[in-house]
Amino acid sequence: VPGTPGTPATPAVPGNLDGDAGSVDSYDLQSEFNNEDIGEGEEEVNVMSFEVDVDDGSDLNFTSMKVWFENQDTGSSEDFDDYAESVQIWLDGEMVGEADVSEFSKDDTSGTETDNSTSDSIDEWEKTISLDNAIVDAGETAEFTISVTAVNNIDSTDHDSDDWDVAVHTVRFTDASGAVINETPSISTSETAFNFGTFATAAGLEMKVDLSDDNLDSHVVNVDATDETEDVELLKFTIEADGSDITINDIPFLLTVAQPTVTDDIDFITNNLNLTVDGTTYSEAVSTSAGSTGTITFDDLGIEISDGDTLEFVLSADINDTQAAEFIDGDTLTAQVTVDDIDADDAEGDTISNEDATGTAVGEAVAFYDVGIYVTFDSATEQMIPGADGTVDDDTVNLTLKFKVEAFDGTVYVSNLGTATTTADGDVTAIDVDDGGILYRYEIDGTATTSLMSDSVSKTDISGTVADDGVDEYTFNNGESAMITLLVTRANAATEPLSDGYHDMIAVALGWSATQDDDTMEVYEFNLDDFKTDPIFAN
Repeated sequence: VPGTPGTPATPAVPGNLDGDAGSVDSYDLQSEFNNEDIGEGEEEVNVMSFEVDVDDGSDLNFTSMKVWFENQDTGSSEDFDDYAESVQIWLDGEMVGEADVSEFSKDDTSGTETDNSTSDSIDEWEKTISLDNAIVDAGETAEFTISVTAVNNIDSTDHDSDDWDVAVHTVRFTDASGAVINETPSISTSETAFNFGTFATAAGLEMKVDLSDDNLDSHVVNVDATDETEDVELLKFTIEADGSDITINDIPFLLTVAQPTVTDDIDFITNNLNLTVDGTTYSEAVSTSAGSTGTITFDDLGIEISDGDTLEFVLSADINDTQAAEFIDGDTLTAQVTVDDIDADDAEGDTISNEDATGTAVGEAVAFYDVGIYVTFDSATEQMIPGADGTVDDDTVNLTLKFKVEAFDGTVYVSNLGTATTTADGDVTAIDVDDGGILYRYEIDGTATTSLMSDSVSKTDISGTVADDGVDEYTFNNGESAMITLLVTRANAATEPLSDGYHDMIAVALGWSATQDDDTMEVYEFNLDDFKTDPIFAN
């Protein structure tokens, strides 16, 4: 039962205690609380505990304890009431006493207590706190705990004051004989350290931003030459609250647009962004002065995330109709959010600092075409055919990729020739139809090679009849689709030590065009992360 601050507890009459004369055999400081962090507004944070071992002579009624505090951090305020509002004493988990910090007395010392100071003036704060019904039976051991409730606003210059100490200097109790004993416990000089700081520091607050598990890979979106395409997803990300409830106020998004031929502006592609979270959608207009890179901020959101919870956010855009010289086929738009740029508050209403925020969510490029192709991964297989004796570099490796190609909104021409390359993903800038436009990278233990291999490309119609000119292109009419198979064979040779190792293949790019026999085909290099075989060992 909590005591009333400032009101002396009524001593138990001897008849309420069993036994005769009694005493405390020992006081033992416990280590479970040490260097505890107390944040702004936190209540009843335990900072010290000790056990009392009562002898067999009598039950003891503990009626008061003198609790002592000191701050040796001379770089911050030494006034206890700048940090704390009240102090509590607990017996085996039940509050038995409490006092307001305003009732503590201040004693200015000069390093004469247990600290090592010899010159600086140190302020000590003491209060004899009355206890109510704090009875420990004869022969039993009980635990007393000291806790502190912090003020709601600790001055910023006093945050992270880490030199506070607490101790119990005097204990008063009565036994069954009616004797009142005042004694200095053996732990009176055993100080326990604790810290005051921001709520975020004490709570271990962290706001975490990450890409959502189902964030979209780089992909193609079919847009229109005359109508807007609404709600095209650009980025999926999550925000997690750890250590405190948080409130998201503002989220700025960095948008980057790229055009194959000229510098583009964001507003050429979109004039409106949408942010959807937990069933609610917010919208922001895109400034006409945003440029090719610009920041669009969703402000005054007031989105609350409970401690331990994670919310998914989806950023989408309403895409304009294409316009000559402004918004053309092949334009891409990329969105990202950095946690340091997010304006958010913790449960105490304080702004979450960059130190308590982690993560960045960078979306992949979304490409826009009025006429184009969708490419979808189907499967990958690997085969190793051992050589004649299995000891020299004469194994043969067959690696196969299958993927579906579908044309939309017009007739397109897709390369039907494979070409080995050492070019990295995303670095292909142009494909000539005559050179073979299905680019793949063959690797052995991670090193790309173009030697000792051959390839073949074939198709199986899925929808419609896709024409094959037998030279360098398939012709897909609007809506037609086919499964394309790329088979690469490498016959290892003893003259090349590179042959020993794990072989795999990765699709790098696919050439296509809306113009037949185009020497500068479009480069399809989106959502190709899964277009790869597993490694297979060969020698």
